[in-house]
Amino acid sequence: MMDVMSSTPPEIEWALPADLLLGITVRSDIRTLVRCAALCKLLRRDILDPFFIRRVTQHGIVPPCILAYLQMPLSLVHPTIPSAALFSDNHFLPFMRRDTSGIVGDYYPVTSRGGLVLLRRRLHVRSSRPADLCVYDPITGHRTFLSKPPGIPYNSVIFHRCVLLTAADGIDCSFLIFVGSLNTSLFPRAVIVQIFTSLTNTWGPILTHENFTTLWLEVGFDAVVLHDGVIHWLAHDGEKILTYDVRIAKPGILELPVFDPATTKFKGGQLHLGSYSSPDGHMLLRLLVVVGSTMSVWHHLPCGGWVLETMTDMEDKLRLLDHSAPPEQPLEIWFMLSGERSNVVLLHMRTSSMTILLDLETEEMHVTRSAPSATLLEIDMPSRLRAMTIFS
Repeated sequence: MMDVMSSTPPEIEWALPADLLLGITVRSDIRTLVRCAALCKLLRRDILDPFFIRRVTQHGIVPPCILAYLQMPLSLVHPTIPSAALFSDNHFLPFMRRDTSGIVGDYYPVTSRGGLVLLRRRLHVRSSRPADLCVYDPITGHRTFLSKPPGIPYNSVIFHRCVLLTAADGIDCSFLIFVGSLNTSLFPRAVIVQIFTSLTNTWGPILTHENFTTLWLEVGFDAVVLHDGVIHWLAHDGEKILTYDVRIAKPGILELPVFDPATTKFKGGQLHLGSYSSPDGHMLLRLLVVVGSTMSVWHHLPCGGWVLETMTDMEDKLRLLDHSAPPEQPLEIWFMLSGERSNVVLLHMRTSSMTILLDLETEEMHVTRSAPSATLLEIDMPSRLRAMTIFS
């Protein structure tokens, strides 16, 4: 009898069915979702399933993207939904403050793409770290330090065009850096290019191009990259698009749409080059044109050529946002910044210096804080989830 009473009761196995665990996860936040995927092998495959990712994105648990001004501390631009704000304020920004404490004073952001940031060391900084450039992943904290391109003079930054490409651009490596500059010491003047790839971890040979030096001076610093590594720059005068295919090191020229002959010559802020996703998933060029308060959206077709997609007069909506604008004064907006794959565009109200955020997909707009930085960081959260490794 005593042996029966003193025997140890069998251990109770506390286990929840996988579908119940998944149901709890889908009602949590993105931070919990990522932790569950990292810690629980049982849930990992279900969480990384494309159907599940679409589900949590549609329900607002995972924001489609996070768009922030690339200046420390980061400030969230879009979206303003609670899930994005909570992730940004409670996890992402505190992590970045801790993680970048050693480099934020020595480096400044040059450009960003695919959630990665290219940093350049400040000229006046004397540091034991020999690296002039750094590719930084703000989600994981991973950083790659590298030297400046040895074949391009560092004192000609005004002529530099620096573009960061990522694996999502179809370049067969985690990142690639394109640096081009006008070499004024050559005659005739030429554009010199060097490319760094994470695959070789070295700068490639110096490439010289003499046939587009004039256009090089006319294009802006912002670039649009389409799949397979073709870079596009829009000329300030709105007459040409300069292209560069990093796979074959070949420059090219793309013509813009034929505009209304009554339209005077465009100024830089009236045109903005971006991209859109076609029904079959291909990334194609999108050109935004604004005259006064009327915006036109042009799409470049897979077969070549342009088509006018929409033309919208936004004056009524803009006046609802800017009550101080005199009724008799015509409104004028210019383009500032935009996301890579999102449909978000930042506009500058020239009549009142307000900054307007416009969602091209929903046509919703609201006033946002003025841009403290000329660079935006866009993180595609569903893509980040899909990129997580499934361990056996």
